[in-house]
Amino acid sequence: MLNKNNNDMKVGIVAIIGTILFIVGMVLGKGISISGKDTQLKIRVSNSGGIKVSSPLVVNGVKRGSVVAVDNVGNGVVITVSIDDIKDLREDATAKITILEITGGKKIEIFPGQSSNLYNPNIEMLGRNTADISDMISLLSDVSGDAVSLIRRLDTVSQAFTKVLEDGTAMQNLKLTLDGTSNLVLNTNTLLNKNYNNIDETLKNIKIITADLKVAIQKHEPNIDSLFTELKSTLKNIDNLIGKTDKTVINVDNLLLSINGITNDIKTNGSLVNRLLYDKHLSNDLDSTLKSLSTLVNSINNHGVNVNVRLGTRP
Repeated sequence: MLNKNNNDMKVGIVAIIGTILFIVGMVLGKGISISGKDTQLKIRVSNSGGIKVSSPLVVNGVKRGSVVAVDNVGNGVVITVSIDDIKDLREDATAKITILEITGGKKIEIFPGQSSNLYNPNIEMLGRNTADISDMISLLSDVSGDAVSLIRRLDTVSQAFTKVLEDGTAMQNLKLTLDGTSNLVLNTNTLLNKNYNNIDETLKNIKIITADLKVAIQKHEPNIDSLFTELKSTLKNIDNLIGKTDKTVINVDNLLLSINGITNDIKTNGSLVNRLLYDKHLSNDLDSTLKSLSTLVNSINNHGVNVNVRLGTRP
């Protein structure tokens, strides 16, 4: 009876230990942490790509947590993950959904980034999807029709090319073309070989000329700068001279205008100068007066002046 109880107790203990190990294995397998120090991050992707709750989360290939929730938000999907530590994550960290095994399953892989700033867990991390086996099979299915059409076209092209090869004239022309090309290449090589020394000498001379030109430029650079400075000063002086010439021309124009005004005034205002120049009667009277005055002066010179003066009484 005692042995039976002992056996039952052993079976119970083994069962309890097995249950504990099973639970621990499930917890570790699903990425569930029991320490209570995990941090939750949110990753935004355009499509969940088949990711599920409890899918593993890895950082550089090392499992660090699991998926907690998958929600449709706006035009995308927000995946909430639980990770054990984020001290190695940087501001430019990114996530990618990849296949877990060739047989199926998905995982989220985080790339820590290289920024000097630490990652802020309150900001959504950007993620992207990668094509899995089913996506590739679907893609192959979509392009299968195009592949068949392409193979048929290649078959048609091969048949046409075979017909061209079977045509003796075409092959002869092709042979002549290849022979001409071969002769051209041969002649070019011969020409280069014959003139190699000349070409090499020409290149050396060009190099020497270039070096001499550089030295000449460096040697005469101050004189060239001085020449350009003097030329600039000369041009400035010429500009000033042209400006003064323009002012002189303007002054001459103003003088001519003044002379024209005076001439017009003399012609039109009836002054003494106008009368002397344009009035014939005044000119004749003036001539007579001058003649009489001349006769009087001559008479005075010849006969003197007879003056009759009376004082005290009236005539």
